[in-house]
This record gives sequence, C-alpha cells and structure tokens, in this order.
Amino acid sequence: AEGPVLRIEGEVLFASGKAELTAEGQRTLQQLSSTLADQQRKLRVEGHTDNDPIVHSQWGTNLRLSVARALAVSEFLEKSGVPRERLAVAGYGEFAPKVENDSSDGKRINRRVEILIRNESS
Repeated sequence: AEGPVLRIEGEVLFASGKAELTAEGQRTLQQLSSTLADQQRKLRVEGHTDNDPIVHSQWGTNLRLSVARALAVSEFLEKSGVPRERLAVAGYGEFAPKVENDSSDGKRINRRVEILIRNESS
C-alpha cells in the first residue's frame, strides 16, 4: 500500500539537534501542503537521523529526535490543511539509513524526513 515518497533533507527543516521547524522548513512544507491536502490519500511522515550519538540535546536518543521531527512536520501539515485522520507518524532514528553513515555526505543524506503518500485513500 506504499506509494510515492517525498524526501526532504534534515537541514532544510531543522537546526542540528532540534525538532522545531526552521523558517526555510516552514516555507518548504507550506509549498507542499496544498498538494498533499488535495491528494485525498493517507500520509505517513517518517523521521530519520544519522548515527551520531546525541550529546548536547534534550532528546537522549536519535529515535526520540526522529519521532519529534516527524511529529513537527505532521503538525505543520495539519495546520496547513491536511486532515489529521490522514496523517500518521513514524520515527526510525538511525536504523533505516539510505546510505552508509561513514562520511559527512552520507550522514547528511540520512538526516531526512520522508512523507509517504499511501495508495489507500482516506
């Protein structure tokens, strides 16, 4: 039941170690929100991190940070017109990397939020 995936790099949406959307992140999501609201499909917002341990933030683990980030994106989409009943949230922390975490580029690619447009309608 999976469909297309919108992938947004983490630094577009969030400052390092934070789960509050940046101004750039809000602009990016605002541009997507009307399209997503018009889709009439269920969405799953997934948060992902690199494998660097959490040191200087309140989150404690990458899994907690990834969930908080996915929730921030989901809440923004809801405020922008996507019905709450069409939104689900998942956090994967460092456990579902796109590429190896063995370089700064790899880590950057792995820090992301993905919005899955499900093939089932609401």
